[in-house]
Amino acid sequence: MFKDTFKALLKMEVSKFYRSFSLNLLLVMVSLFTFFLIIEIGYRTYLHYNKPIAEYTPYGPRYFKNTSGVYRGVKMSIDRHGFRNGIDAKAWEKEHKIMLIGDSVGFGSGLDDPYTISNYLNRISPNENLGFLNLCNPAYDTIPLLSRLYQYGGSLGPWKLIFWMYSINDAKYSIRYYPLSRQTIEPAKPNNFDRLKNFIIFKWPHAVIRRYKYHKSAQEIKKDPKRSSWSAYYNWCLSSYRPGSVTRRNEKAYIRDIITWGNNNKTPIIFIVFPAENQLTDGNKLPQEFIQELGRELGFPVIDLIPYFIKAQEKRRLYLPKDHTHLNKEGSKLVATIISDWLRRNGYL
Repeated sequence: MFKDTFKALLKMEVSKFYRSFSLNLLLVMVSLFTFFLIIEIGYRTYLHYNKPIAEYTPYGPRYFKNTSGVYRGVKMSIDRHGFRNGIDAKAWEKEHKIMLIGDSVGFGSGLDDPYTISNYLNRISPNENLGFLNLCNPAYDTIPLLSRLYQYGGSLGPWKLIFWMYSINDAKYSIRYYPLSRQTIEPAKPNNFDRLKNFIIFKWPHAVIRRYKYHKSAQEIKKDPKRSSWSAYYNWCLSSYRPGSVTRRNEKAYIRDIITWGNNNKTPIIFIVFPAENQLTDGNKLPQEFIQELGRELGFPVIDLIPYFIKAQEKRRLYLPKDHTHLNKEGSKLVATIISDWLRRNGYL
């Protein structure tokens, strides 16, 4: 009888322990959830009154729609599609639209809104029915830009023509060629489920993770020998175009896909090759010669900016201070003038 009583008491104590443990665990979980919820409410309140212009992604910054402000010391405004065309973006309403697509050089990094190439073109164009639209994105090279063309080229068109703003560093990551089915990097348009999920999930942990990845990526870049100096980076970019290199072969395949898209959509594509400052003096034209060779083979026009830049550089600097690729106001205005002259000679203006 004593043995049975002891077992009963022991069972009661164990049961009491588990109940107490479960209650304490539930209390801890509720407390943590409440703590996270308070942080989330505070973070969303902050976003409401201090809406950021961009967020970090593995491929470069992604800009939030209908935002404006100062980002990295530059005044900019983003349109309803997430591109740098101003919040009102009157160019979208024009009868004929011309797309400018490329990386940070075409985007206008380091320049306030009025001095981007697209805004210069919209001001100097004599054709009131023609709008120039900036679909460029910093840090994007050929692969993500091709993805952007697939996603927005058709949905936001039709386009009178497209200027592909090609920089000398666009081929450096063309290490392998992905078939068309795997070339989509830009996020698809959200459906109702995506919107509900985006509303429910906590945003601040993702912001912390993105910030951590951004700083980690920045540290890795600093340690990369290819990026240890401008000279090392410049030589790395040029090596992407050397005859027989894998990157040159894959870049050729990607550019063929770009031109194929243009032909299928009856949209002429013109390549504008932006030189690095070194190319104005060292005579190295590997990227320009590569694009010109493809232009002859695939039948698309190419604008080589080197002759224009060499002539203009004699009177004024075209690049931002301590920068060898991004243009200042004078450089941006010069490119807009060159594009405008090309359009006039070919009957578009």
